[in-house]
Amino acid sequence: MEPMLGGLRRARLQRDLFWALLDIDAYTRHRAVEQVNERGAETFYASAMIAVLSPNARHYKLGHLWKVPYSYYHKLAAMDALVHLAPQMALSGLVTALRNNDLPLRQAAIAIIGRLETQDAERALIDILEDPRSAIRHAALQSLADRWEQPRIRRLASPVGAMIDESARWLAHHEGPRVAPPLVASLRDRRPGTDNHAYAQVALVEALRHLSDRHPEDCGRFVARALRGLMNASRLTAQAAEPAARLINSHGQ
Repeated sequence: MEPMLGGLRRARLQRDLFWALLDIDAYTRHRAVEQVNERGAETFYASAMIAVLSPNARHYKLGHLWKVPYSYYHKLAAMDALVHLAPQMALSGLVTALRNNDLPLRQAAIAIIGRLETQDAERALIDILEDPRSAIRHAALQSLADRWEQPRIRRLASPVGAMIDESARWLAHHEGPRVAPPLVASLRDRRPGTDNHAYAQVALVEALRHLSDRHPEDCGRFVARALRGLMNASRLTAQAAEPAARLINSHGQ
């Protein structure tokens, strides 16, 4: 600890320890976490890791006259270090990482969010299912499939209509309201082949209808609202739009 003006004291960032936390080698990184824990500076270094995850984060590099961006591997290590240093701050940092343009980094952040044992983390994954980019939605489906130990959630990202049909049908009959957002997310995908795409969408709308019939209070309004939004955006095929309209009307939307 170093003194400050007015007699206050705060932790100072140790350069070697900071860079050890960003080391791609897991042993080096986790040994650095232990050293931070011994100093009682977890929150301080966790905040430094979140700063590294900021999209515009830069650092001075030997041989360069100006600051350069942190690499993908630095940010990947920062996410892991953050989770081990201060789990209560991890979600905030991982959401910060989602603002980066690097798709693999975003996908990695989504996977780690799925391993956080909090309801806020699960809600964050549900929110990510509304992302306009299919690669991001699919990463969230993967993360939820692992979190819920339900492989059929993962299959909702399949490009094959028949696989969507089987998975959606099973989930609607055997799972509860929690699978409504993943089913809606799958409905946003555009699958190759006109007939294949229409087949998948009809199967998903039918699954959402069955799920809403089983759990009208818990997911009926959510499903109707989501379907109306997709219809207004012209995202449903003619074959899927008709049963979707009936479902919307049945829930007073």
